[in-house]
Amino acid sequence: MPTVQSVTVAVALRVAAADAQRSGCNVKSSRAQTRFSARRSGGRAAAAASAIAALVLAGCAGADPSGPTTGPEGDGPIVIGTITDLSTANAISGAAYAAGASAFFDQLNADGGIDGRSVEFKVLDHKYDPQQAVTAAHALIEQDGAIALLAPFGTPQTEALFPYVLQQEGVPILGPAAGLSSWYDPPQRGLFGILTPYDIQGGFVGKWIGDDGFENVAIVHSDLASYAQVGEAAAAGVVSANPDAKTTDIPVKLGTTDYAPIIGQIKQLGADAVFLAVPTAEVITYLKAQEQQQLTAETYAYNAGADVSVPSVAGSAANGLHAVALTLPPNDDAPEIEAYRNALEKYAPDQEPTFYSLLGYADAAIFAQIVSTIDGPITSESIIDAYNSASGIETGILPPVTFSADHTMGVSQLVKLQITDGEYVQLGGFVDAESD
Repeated sequence: MPTVQSVTVAVALRVAAADAQRSGCNVKSSRAQTRFSARRSGGRAAAAASAIAALVLAGCAGADPSGPTTGPEGDGPIVIGTITDLSTANAISGAAYAAGASAFFDQLNADGGIDGRSVEFKVLDHKYDPQQAVTAAHALIEQDGAIALLAPFGTPQTEALFPYVLQQEGVPILGPAAGLSSWYDPPQRGLFGILTPYDIQGGFVGKWIGDDGFENVAIVHSDLASYAQVGEAAAAGVVSANPDAKTTDIPVKLGTTDYAPIIGQIKQLGADAVFLAVPTAEVITYLKAQEQQQLTAETYAYNAGADVSVPSVAGSAANGLHAVALTLPPNDDAPEIEAYRNALEKYAPDQEPTFYSLLGYADAAIFAQIVSTIDGPITSESIIDAYNSASGIETGILPPVTFSADHTMGVSQLVKLQITDGEYVQLGGFVDAESD
């Protein structure tokens, strides 16, 4: 069974590769080594990762530290980047987003890029720390010349970027893998979302719980303010759908690894349903504890519960989980999703197809479609203008995406899922989370 540890080994190698690339080294030849090491576990895996990372960096000793000459108005690569989590337990999600986008750009570049220009997609690690996210943004913009950030991961981490990236530098943040509705109302110039904001997801799932007839609902959320807002929205959704229901707020420390006391608290409440607003790794931890303590309450989650790592790592404990997804399932037979799986297998063979990497792939596809419409120099400003006028962008993965200067959240639809016999089962098609 895959483990968070095995994923962490793989992403540790990505950190080394990213550091090497920032020094001007081409490390694509190291992909096979990454694939081999990612399948190991325990101390041997860590040792293998360390050894190969050292070889990757050693192979760059003779690289030109200045890197390639690029410019937004020339014929060089279009430089963009992302800032994600490659180091903590949340790398199970953060690394996947980046891998999906990277796979798309690798395939795009192999097919000729955007009007003959390749896209250079740089991936930096913020270790789930907002201050490190800001430091990484300075490096991407000031050292690497990035003209856009695509799919940065984490709500507190991405929000910390706004003063420097959006307001000071005027660099757009496109399709963040994070977000609250307050980010888009009122609109912020240069911020464009394709992820239905988490608080809207919370309200949607809360209504789902209320509609299912549950009357005593435990709202379990991480103690950061962004997660608390998701929990508040879920509680309001429950009561709006079922006025007789009551909800109980249960905050937990971010990074909690022992959910046994929380399960005990839920049992004392006599809760018949639980809503989870915690990261994916903690969804898994919670489900295992729930099964061990034989808690029978139905469990619901926002899109952090929609990742193939949940049933694969939690096993039978995941059965029955209700969650929402932002995309069609990664095993769907749509030709666009088949193209995603092929690109992931070719360019990121250490990554299994997941909802997270599929969204990153779709994010990159949207970028390529919109930027290809620019007539003239490709700059931060021209990218913002192009996004502001983008309408009905089709990916075959998400519903059609439309932006304007007054409406910068491009999509607000979700798909209901439930895990049955270790597999996600889609419960209908896309539903508008704001109107349902």
